[in-house]
Amino acid sequence: MKNATTLLQEYLSAIQNPVQVAALFADDGVLELPTANARAQGPKAIESFITGFMGMVPGFRFKNIRILIETPDQVFGEYEVEVVVPSTGKLYKQTYAGRLVAENGKIKLLREALDTLAASVAFSKDDAPSSMPDIDAAAATKAQEEHKAIVLDYIHALDNGGTTPSGGSLLDLFADDAQVYFPKWGVANGKAEIIKLLTEFGPTLKAIKHDYDTFIWTTSGAGRIAVEGTSGGEHVDGPWTNARWCDVFEIKDAKIQRAFVYLDPDYAGKDTARYPWLNGRTA
Repeated sequence: MKNATTLLQEYLSAIQNPVQVAALFADDGVLELPTANARAQGPKAIESFITGFMGMVPGFRFKNIRILIETPDQVFGEYEVEVVVPSTGKLYKQTYAGRLVAENGKIKLLREALDTLAASVAFSKDDAPSSMPDIDAAAATKAQEEHKAIVLDYIHALDNGGTTPSGGSLLDLFADDAQVYFPKWGVANGKAEIIKLLTEFGPTLKAIKHDYDTFIWTTSGAGRIAVEGTSGGEHVDGPWTNARWCDVFEIKDAKIQRAFVYLDPDYAGKDTARYPWLNGRTA
């Protein structure tokens, strides 16, 4: 079983490999830089965190490692970095002080301190106010792009009879306890009810094609993402074009936890008795 010192040394030597770094942490392990207001918990979040930072400073490597205090479960050390920041052309010269707590051969906590002034100067352009690089923002942007990719796989699967671009199943995109809302149907709780929804609703559509160029994305924290757009296709009641819709998703652990669909389920505009202005309208 790896002790604290071994874990710290492996973390420092693997820093350019986010996947390898993340694997060193416990499922609830934490990487924390309090002076930089940065924190990530769990291997996936830590992998995203490191990936985002390395994207800003590709040549980042630790050197001159000094272990100052060590026990089997805890270690404290200092280590340095000296690298040019591509976006500013400035030298980032920094000394980190890190305390690592180990548990069952994994990193439970790694808390690092650094000189925020040195970071501020290196990461700020000469014509911009000095500020710390927004490491959290880079990680959040990466996570949002991953969430968008999952949503796009979902929409492509709707257009392709339930098969994603990679050949997987639409249902594989959902968590086992996911919720799906569809107008006039209600809320489906869990995969069994989602299957029931798709089984009852799916046969009413002969074909559907979303207009990907019209998509408008709105993202926020906590894995929430909304997309608006238009679609066309053929319903059992007839064809339609330029139908407007909005889907709201919550995504966690690379799975759709919640998908609420907002649109008019009268695709072909046949409900003219209650809405007479639809008479004669073609779209």
